[in-house]
Amino acid sequence: LMSKMDEDVQLLSLPDALQLSVLAEVAMDSQSLSATSPSSLPTAGLRVVLHGLRKTELNNKLGCAKRYDAARGRYEVWLDETASKTFVRPANLSTEPGRGQHSLRTLCNVRRVCSHWQALSDDDELWSRLCKARLGIDEKVPPPSSGVPDPLPVSSFREAARAWALLFKDLQITEAEFPLTALPSHGPQSLSALWTASFGIWRRLSAQLNAALPEAAATLGPPADAAAWCEFVAEMCPDSEATQLALLPLRMLAQQHDGQALKLDYTIASSNEAIPAGVQHPTAPPDGGEQVQRFHGIVGGYSAYDHLTSVRLFPLKLIAGWTKLLREQTDALPEHGFVIGATFNM
Repeated sequence: LMSKMDEDVQLLSLPDALQLSVLAEVAMDSQSLSATSPSSLPTAGLRVVLHGLRKTELNNKLGCAKRYDAARGRYEVWLDETASKTFVRPANLSTEPGRGQHSLRTLCNVRRVCSHWQALSDDDELWSRLCKARLGIDEKVPPPSSGVPDPLPVSSFREAARAWALLFKDLQITEAEFPLTALPSHGPQSLSALWTASFGIWRRLSAQLNAALPEAAATLGPPADAAAWCEFVAEMCPDSEATQLALLPLRMLAQQHDGQALKLDYTIASSNEAIPAGVQHPTAPPDGGEQVQRFHGIVGGYSAYDHLTSVRLFPLKLIAGWTKLLREQTDALPEHGFVIGATFNM
């Protein structure tokens, strides 16, 4: 890289040149969208920052530009913070800094070269911007887990990014998919927000079950590993990226508990040929208690006279089995619908 200073052309040192190139990749071209023809922009999923609005509370908010509405002369933007949409003029939008697809990987590779390059790439302000853009986090906090449900802030954004990246690797989500901005039916969400929400759901539910119905709490299955999820996807939606995207909330829920381990549910599914005979959940009790298990649904239920409903949350194996059976035998299930739970006597 060359720099013109006082009429003399000077060669920058390689580490400094690297710093400039990395910063250029991170900053990208944080330019106003008014400088580009709206119709020519790849707006689907474009990350943007709002500014210069009369509604000052919206300024500096991050969002996702879904499309350009030519009739209004505005972009339809989904806001990250509220998961709501608004329409904004191009002059009031800029592309979000740090949207380079491989920015995290670039910095991780750069810091391995030498101590000087490591110092350049460890700038926490740089990682702060990347964490916000790529991971949707603005605090130095790792993801919550069963071992550490309330994680404390770590020393740097780089350390926080590493923890989140390892989680997403376990979930088999690539870095290019980190900024989840088009979750069907839910509006834009980041994967970090989705994980935190799913973890909070299980945490609250487990606490309530342990307090009110420990027998039902004991039926929660172990996490579904990567192999189980890959098998499920290969069986149910191998060629549909849209369906796989829509199933991400289920993936995150199953990462913590793979439904309920109830022998009764496997017996009923097998008798209806939803699954092969003899298939059982690995943690389901081998014998006894099946009649009691009809009351152990964690989703909800009621009893009136001789009618009993008790909805349980299915593990992946039963979701696949019942979904395929109902798709084959009835028209009641939408094409992209999945049976993730049902009453024991469905």
